[in-house]
Amino acid sequence: VRKYRINDKLIIDNDIAYLLGIYTAEGSSDGNSVGMVMNTKERHILTKISTILKQKFNCNSTIRKGTGESLELRCSNRLLSEFFMSVCGKYAPNKKVPKFIFSCSNNIKIKFLEAATTGDGWKGINEIKLGITSKLFRDGCVSLFLDLGLMPSIRLDNKLYYNKKWNIQC
Repeated sequence: VRKYRINDKLIIDNDIAYLLGIYTAEGSSDGNSVGMVMNTKERHILTKISTILKQKFNCNSTIRKGTGESLELRCSNRLLSEFFMSVCGKYAPNKKVPKFIFSCSNNIKIKFLEAATTGDGWKGINEIKLGITSKLFRDGCVSLFLDLGLMPSIRLDNKLYYNKKWNIQC
């Protein structure tokens, strides 16, 4: 029998906010493991995620070559997978901002949004854009932007064949 252990106390700091934001934008869980796929040019992001998983959850992960120009990070831990599915949702259309992020400091909210933008968006000098396929994630991000005193605009993008996508711009 394989035993799964993770640290039992979680302090919501910048690293955890970053991890949750990038997971919500790019991650997946299957009940047994957590994964993220990114372009080979984004290895530094996957390395940062791997470091956070080890430091905060005591979980090892691997980064390996995927198909084409992709890299895949995989962390096999059932409890961690269930944690991410519980607080962030499962599958892109069901992703959401974790409830506890709304009661965190503005710095934590900013770190979460920055990470989400790293995964599903673009950040310019005075502009942030996010492309989101989940209504819950969209509404959560809009609420966070409003909490930070920013006025986001939302536009429905009907280019996706299989799903709706909203573009949020601040």
